[in-house]
Amino acid sequence: MTVYQVKGDTLRYQAVHLTPMDIMDQISDDADEMTYLRFPMRITPIKDIWVNFKTSFYKESPKADDLPDVMIWLGGVLCMTPKAKSLLEESLTPCGEFLPITIDNSPYYFFHCTTYGKEDPELTLNEYSDGTLIGLKHLVFLESDIASKTVFLSERSRSSIIYCTNSFKTLCETHDLKGLIFDEKLLNPFIE
Repeated sequence: MTVYQVKGDTLRYQAVHLTPMDIMDQISDDADEMTYLRFPMRITPIKDIWVNFKTSFYKESPKADDLPDVMIWLGGVLCMTPKAKSLLEESLTPCGEFLPITIDNSPYYFFHCTTYGKEDPELTLNEYSDGTLIGLKHLVFLESDIASKTVFLSERSRSSIIYCTNSFKTLCETHDLKGLIFDEKLLNPFIE
């Protein structure tokens, strides 16, 4: 089974410009700031306290003129148009939650993944530098665990990257949803 790291194609499509300061400015004074700031890297649902944030798109690359149908925000969160949500909702709902957001005065949705894929304990290897853990050297998921999951996070990679099976990639391609790159190099940080 092929597994992909899902990346935003920020060389061709605009990215979501929502910073921690934007979040702090838009939540109420009694809100738990850390819950909002850390939610992209946690699988704890946040829908019950979610604030419909207002933000904008921006160009990470000079050639990023187009708006995406689906984009990555902070590595582990998908951002999508209402059309993309309606096309992907059935397959994504078992893996997380949809959170409304307003971008450039238009409705969009974050998809907050709340599902882990189990890593193969024998084939997933840590990387060390001078005896200090710096990340993963090799990442392999258990096929028996991820076979029924469309998208998922890796607990060993600190939940900072969203991964998918071929079913999600095929759905995006079938519906011609633009904005994502599907990389078989699960630990490659670069957009190629």
